Amino acid sequence: MIVNTEQIKTFVSKYYPYFGINKQQEISRLLFEIVKRERIDYTKIAESLPKPPSRFSTIKDYLLKRRYPSFAESNVEIIKSYKQHVGKRRFGITDYNRRMENFYLVREDYDFFKKCPCSSKSAHCGYYVVNLGSGCPYECTYCVLQDYINSPGIILPANIEEFFSAFRNLGRNIRCGSCELTDSLAFDHITGYSPRIVEFFRHYPKTLYELKT
Repeated sequence: MIVNTEQIKTFVSKYYPYFGINKQQEISRLLFEIVKRERIDYTKIAESLPKPPSRFSTIKDYLLKRRYPSFAESNVEIIKSYKQHVGKRRFGITDYNRRMENFYLVREDYDFFKKCPCSSKSAHCGYYVVNLGSGCPYECTYCVLQDYINSPGIILPANIEEFFSAFRNLGRNIRCGSCELTDSLAFDHITGYSPRIVEFFRHYPKTLYELKT
């Protein structure tokens, strides 16, 4: 399904002219994701949007519940940062075993495309790692993540647009991919990242992006 993002942006700017550019972009992004998820025209969603002059928090709350329906009945807690949250108390194996009960939606600020660490004292292989999440739902005994990650929940970045911007800033074609810290597709029904990744890299045919799963 082809979605005209400019039409969505124009609609939001005219429907909610009293919001600044950042809030308008946030509404436009959620509308776009709902359109892709539900495969309907944005005008159908617009019919049920909170009417102006509704508060931004009211509009965003409605859009988030429609974007992530499986989370609609969940308890939501806003934390300053994941690092600060896990530093408040000790987490153990019981918390790790219940990791699928907690999802941390975070904003990634660095390491968008980082060089593969490779083995010690070896030449760089030229591969770039994209961390679109941390923590895996599977229990594969051979996987290094069994000994490497002890998070009490699944961590997912909510700012994939900044990953795309970081790639543009690289200014060159590369070989890259996700799955260093989680399975690339395990949570795709929640994030909807893979279609957006495929569509984005369609415009960069000389770059190889691997969705390892």
